[in-house]
Amino acid sequence: MPNETQMYTVYTPDNQTQDIPVGDIYLICSTPQRMVLELHHKAGKIKIRGKIGRVALDVQTFLRSHVSYVVNMTHIKSIDEANHKLELSNGQVVPIAQRKIKVLRHLHDGQLPE
Repeated sequence: MPNETQMYTVYTPDNQTQDIPVGDIYLICSTPQRMVLELHHKAGKIKIRGKIGRVALDVQTFLRSHVSYVVNMTHIKSIDEANHKLELSNGQVVPIAQRKIKVLRHLHDGQLPE
């Protein structure tokens, strides 16, 4: 679990920086715009600069669940293996790659609901 004070620094498309508590971040997803991502957190969502593949490497609790999504594993509420989706604590449902289902189950030691 991330430290409550751990911050994730992001860069907006207009080159501003913003620090967001890691625990407040639900997911980060790609957008049609090159090098622009959308970060969903407790206060809403913002556009940030970056590459989706790099985001998952920045924070230990982030996992790239799908080619276009990085989720904060501390916010995973359930995994729907049959439909390849996971639900986050805020109610958002995001796709999950088939090969990531087993990884998530292993990381959570079966603590997620069926």
